[in-house]
Amino acid sequence: MSKKLLKSLNIAALALPAIASQASTIVDSVELGVRYTKYQEDSMSAADVSTGSLDRYDIDVMQFSFVAPLTDNIQLNLHYQEEDLSGASPWFTTKNADGEVVEVMSGATIEENRKDVIAQLTYAGSNFSVSGLVGISRENDYEANSFGTAVSYELPGKLTTIALAGDISFDKINPTPYEASNGTNTRVTDEEKESWSLHLSTSHVVNKSLIAQVGVGAINREGYLSDPYKLVNVPGTGLSGDSRPDTRFATTASGRIRYFIDSIDSAIHFDYRYYNDDWGINSHTFDIAEYFNIGYGFQLVPSLRYYTQSEAFFYENYYEQQRADGYYATDSRLSSFGAITLGLKVNWQTEHWFWTAGYQRYTSKNSYSLFDYSAESLSLVSFSMFTVGVDYKF
Repeated sequence: MSKKLLKSLNIAALALPAIASQASTIVDSVELGVRYTKYQEDSMSAADVSTGSLDRYDIDVMQFSFVAPLTDNIQLNLHYQEEDLSGASPWFTTKNADGEVVEVMSGATIEENRKDVIAQLTYAGSNFSVSGLVGISRENDYEANSFGTAVSYELPGKLTTIALAGDISFDKINPTPYEASNGTNTRVTDEEKESWSLHLSTSHVVNKSLIAQVGVGAINREGYLSDPYKLVNVPGTGLSGDSRPDTRFATTASGRIRYFIDSIDSAIHFDYRYYNDDWGINSHTFDIAEYFNIGYGFQLVPSLRYYTQSEAFFYENYYEQQRADGYYATDSRLSSFGAITLGLKVNWQTEHWFWTAGYQRYTSKNSYSLFDYSAESLSLVSFSMFTVGVDYKF
């Protein structure tokens, strides 16, 4: 869903695996940054919706960053983000008079505000660095407190860096009540979940033009992992709450290549990530971007991302019979689908200023998947996202 996609905006710069892979250096001056992002999902097709709004999420995001050297060896990073979200969301699937599966949407009255604060402290020695991170996220129905640490070490010769990062998060869920016709609240209250992750990587400077990195990771989640805002038509029961396993364990493997082409003054960035979890989801992510230096401090960055995943073992677009394990979810994010993201970014840098503007177009379809899919998911999201920002270095 969009909130998960948007969350990557503020985590990307401070994600623990990224911290761990950085060289052991401290900035030499204070840096301030601000970003504004406009995120707009495409409307649903009227033919695919039974009732409810066709409009989907519209999100405005403001981000502020502060980086400062506290001593020659210690650096402080602060990051604040605020999101304002409005729109409608897929609620459950049903069948129309012709027996075709259609979506029931919520009304276009969802309004949420989320605030995130992340603080990171890094100590850098001559050939190692140690980082600690604290994150706080608050919205009207959800709160999360996270903690992390990362260590990186440069082997003799300073061509190879080994890094280990880990984090843990404690989340509380208290969904907005929904009053049924009998006056009872049909949503859960006061639920909790915990998650942790580990990531081990090694980076190597192959030559003056090529840097490569490989990594492996593990992610564990447990507690309330269902979606409190979604319902499912369960055969013989009627509408019931979305129900998923209360544990989820995943492993990852990743690789990165950074290759500089001196003749055209540009650099190719290629990333790959494999993901596998015990819900039956396997995924592949391919990212490629070209950083063209075009003179006078300008840089042009076209990018392409392809993502594909298999479906969860309990997912169906519409259930025709009861499941013995009691798991039910028609959430399209658990289906087999593929997604293509096209992006273009322009950067301009002077001695003290860094300006950036970028646009991304994300399109997802079941037919884009490399894996088999059982049925078309009507609520797969497509969106446009525009970002502008500026940094100042004192």
